[in-house]
Amino acid sequence: MSYLSRAIGKASFGSLRVQRANANFLAKAVAKPFAVQVGSKARNYATESHSTGEIRSVIGAVVDVQFEQDTLPAILNALEVQDSAGGRLVLEVAQHLGENTVRTIAMDGTEGK
Repeated sequence: MSYLSRAIGKASFGSLRVQRANANFLAKAVAKPFAVQVGSKARNYATESHSTGEIRSVIGAVVDVQFEQDTLPAILNALEVQDSAGGRLVLEVAQHLGENTVRTIAMDGTEGK
């Protein structure tokens, strides 16, 4: 028996073993979570904050925003910017820079904003 045929035989046996393991896992997983999901209530984890910040710099999609004392939004929170024309831009907080300033990433273009 050549090396290639042995390697193919081992690979196909391993593939069958993985398929059986996946089938067993899926059979168990489908039965359990459904009962848990039926009893769980919908939760709304989003919170509104009324702190106001000032845009300090815009470099491409990176926008630095400065807030009042001790009102920094948490990382991965969304900030909403309204312009005078009624347009809306969403910023995602990526980093706390210090001095009450956060670095955000714009979810849309910042040209002309």
